[in-house]
Amino acid sequence: MIRYLLAFFIGFICFFQAVPITAYAQQPSGPHIGSKLDKAYKQYICAWASLAAYDGRVQELARSELSQHGWNVIGFHRNTDKADAKFYLIGGTSAQTGDKMQILAIAGTENDKDVASDIKFRKVPFGGTALAAFNTITDSGHSTTSQVPMVHQGFNEYMNTVFSTPVGKEGNPLGESLADGLKNNPKEHILLTGHSLGGAVATLMAARLIDIGVPAGQIEVITFGAPAVGNQAFSDIYGKELLLDRVVIKNDPVKGVLQTITSGEYKQLGEKTEWYRNPNSDRFFHAVALYADAALRNYYDIKNSVPAEVNKIVGSIADSPVVYAGPISFQLDECIQNDERYIRQVVQDELRRKFSGHIIFSSGKARSLETVCTEAAVAGYSYILLDFIKGVRMKNTPYRFKLSFLEEVFDTAGNLVTTSESITDTAEMTPIEAVLYLQAKAQVSLPMLSHREKKTA
Repeated sequence: MIRYLLAFFIGFICFFQAVPITAYAQQPSGPHIGSKLDKAYKQYICAWASLAAYDGRVQELARSELSQHGWNVIGFHRNTDKADAKFYLIGGTSAQTGDKMQILAIAGTENDKDVASDIKFRKVPFGGTALAAFNTITDSGHSTTSQVPMVHQGFNEYMNTVFSTPVGKEGNPLGESLADGLKNNPKEHILLTGHSLGGAVATLMAARLIDIGVPAGQIEVITFGAPAVGNQAFSDIYGKELLLDRVVIKNDPVKGVLQTITSGEYKQLGEKTEWYRNPNSDRFFHAVALYADAALRNYYDIKNSVPAEVNKIVGSIADSPVVYAGPISFQLDECIQNDERYIRQVVQDELRRKFSGHIIFSSGKARSLETVCTEAAVAGYSYILLDFIKGVRMKNTPYRFKLSFLEEVFDTAGNLVTTSESITDTAEMTPIEAVLYLQAKAQVSLPMLSHREKKTA
């Protein structure tokens, strides 16, 4: 009875994982500067891909962020008697290296059926080299030998649902389609990712791909707050082959809950990367918003620590900037003032992508419109962009904030060209994420300004 109550607790805390949390990240170690930055960028993109797998404003934010980075997102949903599987195939080019990347992001716990998957923690045999053999081996029952790889039944059923999902015109199983593509293109690789339940399923999916012949070097797994998936034999066999980055927030209870419930029968594998929650927050350690926030902070911390020739965003610089961005004006509650440096950088990076590099940023403190217009005119720019960001604490909610984002564009004579203002709160997002969400709603873009110039020419 106690085991089932504890199992219900797993599902309960996973179900409410979307509570907003602010976090800061500890920089991971690496063999050299380039690899540290590349690793941080992959963690950043995978965290946002994992965030995109959830419903609501959080998903809207993540989709916008991925779109700004040039990624294409295709969603899949398959509901069977075994699992209610939701996952996304995300393709694009790394802004850090210029390499093509493919990501499979699997959703975490969102509904009652997902909770049912979480609490099926009886172990079943894992193995096989073809789709037909997977269920046969699983249905063979509980093994009495410790040498047989055994995995969590609920996670395995969810993974099999994802793996066998028909895709493409011919309706081939997703797992086999991915495997064929990778085996036919040895230079390509895939990132599998997910938060919580999604991370556990991503780990099993990677093991399946290896079993059906995909070279382990073409597969990389990055999980966030994921529980263990198998026994010691599974960890021994696949731990040697899987390139698995297991990201955890310190004191997140989900990452070790199966070991606690089963008295150590489940074993973690992979390389552990540990981050820390922002001390300004008292929210739940397991929230997916926390992991995305921490990944963003970690990426910018490392990005700012490396030489300029390593720290670059591919394709972000244009030859002739036309927009002059004045210093961002901030008015933030003292509790989130430490977020200002991250907000400034992410807002400016999004503007670089939004304007295809046709923008330059002035430094220093906020100045009058007249001063900024004069600076822009002398330098030969056509437009001035000003951003105003305000964050206030909401009543009776110590760590809930209301954020507003005002963006104004002027010509060099000081005439207002366009303006956009949006407001949201941090019910589902951290303050940094909320600013990105609001910025995505701003309508100012390079095509819009170019169209205006043609009309006035």
